[in-house]
Amino acid sequence: MSKSMKSSSLNYGLIAGAALTLLYVILYLVDATLLNSFTLGLIILLGLIILGFVSTAKAKAINGGYLTFKEAFTAYFIPVAIGLLIPTLFLYVLFNFVDPETAEFLKQEGIAQAEDLMRNFGAPESEIEKALEDAQNQNQNSLGSTLTRYAFILIFLSVIGLIAALTMKKKKED
Repeated sequence: MSKSMKSSSLNYGLIAGAALTLLYVILYLVDATLLNSFTLGLIILLGLIILGFVSTAKAKAINGGYLTFKEAFTAYFIPVAIGLLIPTLFLYVLFNFVDPETAEFLKQEGIAQAEDLMRNFGAPESEIEKALEDAQNQNQNSLGSTLTRYAFILIFLSVIGLIAALTMKKKKED
């Protein structure tokens, strides 16, 4: 992968990371409960997927319309990984050092939402109680939990990146 393609991918990642961090700051200041929004999470995932495709298309254009599978996947992966890492680190610092009280409030809100969802789906009371107890005992904002969540999201996005790389690759005819 050429230096200009890597630079382009890196720039997309930094811009996405800054934009997501700014979004989280705005949501935190306006109404922190929005940080628990499932819909918002899906929109952010979709945005990161689109970012990966755009970055791959840009890399392809920089390379004269040709990309190997490796170059295509790298052009997708770099901005997605960086765009996800920056706000993840921001939220870790926010909830562990700046405002742990909001983190606890959001945890309790999330537990209440999960309880409502389980009841709506008719889960047995014993399973609901066990799930609620497990959620109460879990520290969602520990470094380990944060890195695990980041890794799982990145793996999911990488699978989509493999598909993107397959669709965007194009070899030069010799």
